[in-house]
Amino acid sequence: MAGSNFIVRGGADFSSITKAHNKTQTQLTSFQDKISRSMKAVGAVLGNLAVGKLIKDSTAMAMGVESAVGNISRNMGSASITFNTWAQTQSKAWGMARADAYKYGSTFSNLLASFSGSAQETADNTQELMQAAAIIASKTGGSYQDTAERIRSGMLGSTEAIEDLGVYTNIAMIESTDAFKKFANGRSWAQLDFQVQQQIRLAAILEQTYARYGETLADNTQTRQARFIASLKNIQSLILGGLSCPFIMRFCPY
Repeated sequence: MAGSNFIVRGGADFSSITKAHNKTQTQLTSFQDKISRSMKAVGAVLGNLAVGKLIKDSTAMAMGVESAVGNISRNMGSASITFNTWAQTQSKAWGMARADAYKYGSTFSNLLASFSGSAQETADNTQELMQAAAIIASKTGGSYQDTAERIRSGMLGSTEAIEDLGVYTNIAMIESTDAFKKFANGRSWAQLDFQVQQQIRLAAILEQTYARYGETLADNTQTRQARFIASLKNIQSLILGGLSCPFIMRFCPY
């Protein structure tokens, strides 16, 4: 109370301070509004960039699928219909998005068509080799991409990369497999032509895979995560890939 009386008696005038305070508050409010609008604009730009990237990635995915389907058709002929059905209905169960199934189907069919006895055999062997890669990946904790690349190296005659999977393609090991006994008919490795050697490599890889890892995926977190990611990629293909490239709608419906 004493303080208040002193102010009154002294004739102090704080109106200018009050006006300055109010002006400062107005300026701060205006500044905050401008910042808020600016941040919203930045957010919109970043959002548009994110959507743009998704559309760009999805377009690239669609184009990759289109090229892969064309290559699969060349390698498998009419049997590509069988592979397409498998990719559409079974690939997710094996932890692969449909786009990835076509990608690796194209890669493996290139290798297998060079020595398979028929287009149907190419389709069947491609599917089986892809499933073997999925089994190994689920049992070892590796990615499908890395596992598939190691198997591809093994099919091309490189032994080191595939040996990390517990599958051996060196000649001494191959000659001890049932696959070698089945196809070699008493001949040595050196006496076999390229086509027979490749048939033996394929059969030996599958033989060792099933003996070591079984014929089914592991029931673990990695397998469930792989299937979940495959679902997300399939949805992305449908929503954005379909908008950017109608082709993927025909071959990759969710």
